[in-house]
Amino acid sequence: MLEQLGPYLIDEQIGKGGMGFVYSARHKETGVQVALKTLLNVFADDRNFRDRFHQEIETLQQLQHIGIVQIIGYGQEDGILYYAMELVKGRTLFQILK
Repeated sequence: MLEQLGPYLIDEQIGKGGMGFVYSARHKETGVQVALKTLLNVFADDRNFRDRFHQEIETLQQLQHIGIVQIIGYGQEDGILYYAMELVKGRTLFQILK
C-alpha cells in the first residue's frame, strides 16, 4: 500500500472503484484529514481516462453546495494521478441500506 502521495500521508484504504482507490490521508504539514482519490496506473496511461479524471476534478471544483465535498488539491506523483477532497466520516450507502 502507498505510504505517501504528494503532501499527503496515507492512513488506510477506505474505498475502491472501477478506476482507482480512495484513501484516508492527512496533509503532512497541516495535519488536515482528507479523502484521497487515485487513478490506477493502467488508466493513467490512457489519455481518455486521464482526461475524464481531470474533467471530474474541474467539475467538482466548480460545484459549491453543502452536500458536495470540496476539492482541496490535486496532483501527480510517480505516475499516479490523485485529488484530495474533504473527508466525510459516516456510513456508506451500502451500510445504510442493510
